[in-house]
Amino acid sequence: QPGAPSTIDVVSCAPLLADSIRRIFTDDSVSEVFGGKNHLF
Repeated sequence: QPGAPSTIDVVSCAPLLADSIRRIFTDDSVSEVFGGKNHLF
């Protein structure tokens, strides 16, 4: 990014978001996207 410090890496979460949305609409497990570790407790 222009003007950002050189120590910052910009990463895209688009593939993760797209996979999660697809899984919601196809009634697949969204928790598999996160390795089953998306629990609050």
